[in-house]
Order: sequence, then C-alpha cells, then structure tokens
Amino acid sequence: RAFFEDFVRQAGGLPSGGGTGQVQKAFDALQAANKLVEGEQQFGKDLWKLLHAHGSHPGLSDQDESRFRLLALTGYARYLLSRI
Repeated sequence: RAFFEDFVRQAGGLPSGGGTGQVQKAFDALQAANKLVEGEQQFGKDLWKLLHAHGSHPGLSDQDESRFRLLALTGYARYLLSRI
C-alpha cells in the first residue's frame, strides 16, 4: 500500500509526505494533465480503496489477497509508468 501511495503521488506531481486524500488528488492531477485513459481515474481511486479492505499489516491479509495486491499494483504501476 505504501508503494502505491508514493508512486501515484510522485506520478501526479505531489510532494512526498502523508496526508488525507493525497492519492485521490494525484489521480485528479493526472486526469487534468490528460495522462489517464477514460475510466482510469476512477479505477485508480477504486484500487486504492480496495487496498484498505483488510489493511496492509501482517496477519490481516491472507496469502491469496497478498498475491492479488502484489500483482494488481505492480501491473497497474507498470501500465501507468509507460505513459507518464
């Protein structure tokens, strides 16, 4: 989860550091800069919400959910990276 938050924040041109709503603001900035395909802004925001379903702390996600998170995030990050 921390990887995705930092990656999206940097992709959107936001300074590092925490704060509520940073991922959403980064997706808004990417959308405004025409870096996203149609529907991708909402996809990214929904993916971020999905990462909070059971938390990212050890013991809260089972092996299948952890694998899904790894594949979904690295796959999407690679896809986005090719366009920014």
